[in-house]
Parts: sequence; C-alpha cells; structure tokens
Amino acid sequence: MKLNKDCIRDLLLAVESEPFGNEVTKHTFNSNPFTEPYSFEEIIYTTQRLIEANYINAQVQYAGDEVHNFYISSLTWEGHQFLDNIRDNGVWIKSKDIASRFSSVSISMLSSIASNVIAQIIKKQIGY
Repeated sequence: MKLNKDCIRDLLLAVESEPFGNEVTKHTFNSNPFTEPYSFEEIIYTTQRLIEANYINAQVQYAGDEVHNFYISSLTWEGHQFLDNIRDNGVWIKSKDIASRFSSVSISMLSSIASNVIAQIIKKQIGY
C-alpha cells in the first residue's frame, strides 16, 4: 500500500484536535472531520507507519491477522515538530507541489521542504 501524505497530515491533525485524555480509535476516526475521508485500511496503514516513525503514541490490537482496533493517544515530540512544519495549508500545498517534482520524497525530506518554505515566507515578511 502506498503511504498517503495527506492522510499522514490529517491523522496528525485529528490526534492533536482531541482533548487531552481522549484517543482516536477505530470507532471514532470516521467522526473526526480530519480523518473521515479515509478508509479504515488507510488509517491503519498510516497509523502503523507513524508508530514506526515515532510520530504518535499508539497501540494496534490484532485478532489473528486482522486489525481489531487501534488507539492513538497522543503525538510524540517528533510528531509535533513535523505537524508544526506542515500545519499551515499554504505551506502544505507548496511543500507537496515541490515534492511532487521528484519520484521519491521521504517524510523527513517533506518536513525539510516545509521548513524551507516557511523560512522563505518569513524572509519575505521581514524583508530579507
């Protein structure tokens, strides 16, 4: 399965939008405006990759080979850092546009692109 970069961003935004102590789960992801456009399979795949990247604190429960449920409790420091780079919709669109010019761009590279886009915006704002 291909990793959907929009799903990554939206899942991180969904987790951040939950009040402290609440979790994003199998039963709540489709009622969150950030994650409702995605299938259960996309959310699970993205959740598993974000756990591997240490962007979220989460657990995935299996029943045999099938995912039974998932519980995403919070973003990690790395998850917050990445989300802060891509939160602004204009920065996100520009970053994805730049990344789309290449056949393969990792999530860490996308974060670097977003950082550079933000730096350019700041330079324009302060007159550099």
